[in-house]
Amino acid sequence: MVYTTDIYPTICDMINIDIPESVLGKSMISAIKENEIGPRDYLYHAYKDIQRAVVHQGWKLIEYNVKGVRSTQLFNLVIDPNELNDLADHPSYRENIHVMRNKMFQARLEFGDHLDSLTNFGKDFRHIWLWVPPNLSFLYNFIQ
Repeated sequence: MVYTTDIYPTICDMINIDIPESVLGKSMISAIKENEIGPRDYLYHAYKDIQRAVVHQGWKLIEYNVKGVRSTQLFNLVIDPNELNDLADHPSYRENIHVMRNKMFQARLEFGDHLDSLTNFGKDFRHIWLWVPPNLSFLYNFIQ
């Protein structure tokens, strides 16, 4: 799995120049040569101070804190790539949520995401049903 920030260090590797220490991304050269998935096994997403998400091993966990209301969504991207069937409410997926929250915590540490309101992310969450239409227009109203 790769981010757009991985492009610059990859180019640096391709032309044999040092990657500056300030660059957040990782080179994809070994992944390209070895036909691997990329320099990491997860993707981490953040939006302002209200949302964090992690994608790992075919699963996606999204956690929100909107106007003090905390919510969680869990999707199996292998069988539900459009994220239409939220599994966060199902007791049989509690272990998946636990694993994904640990991965999210690891990602937050890696990226230096120390947002205070997310320190205890995962406590007292409620589940929400949210379908995001292709144009994403209603999200603006949802987070306001």
